[in-house]
Amino acid sequence: MPMWKAIFFDLDNTLWDHTKAQAAAIRALCQSVELCFETFYTIYRVHNQAVWDLYLANKISLSDMRIQRFERSLRMLGLTTLDAQQLSTTYLSLYASECHLMPHAATVAEQLAALCRLGIITNGARDVQTRKVKASPLAPFISSII
Repeated sequence: MPMWKAIFFDLDNTLWDHTKAQAAAIRALCQSVELCFETFYTIYRVHNQAVWDLYLANKISLSDMRIQRFERSLRMLGLTTLDAQQLSTTYLSLYASECHLMPHAATVAEQLAALCRLGIITNGARDVQTRKVKASPLAPFISSII
């Protein structure tokens, strides 16, 4: 008889290497619109954290957060010809497809799934978290995302 019925994990930077996936997605985005990755990513991270904090405090919506992080970054760089909405859409697609797991995450998930159900508890957006899990080797082992 298993000791636990279920084990829940946080996803970002626990099983999924969010930092690496984010950087890879922003790098690909910058290449697609001919932006300097190092410059843009440095500014983006500051604005991304600021708007995430607003979102988590229920001061802005998820859709506003997703756009504002790009609007603020573009404005700071004086880039008026790029569309923040389009950058956001492209980024979310790239990010969810950048499968970077933490070391041994898939092995641990596989071994634990033989003993009990596994799930994710996250403050990340359900649509993105679900796409990330489905696109990763974790998919067969995760039974729920909360």
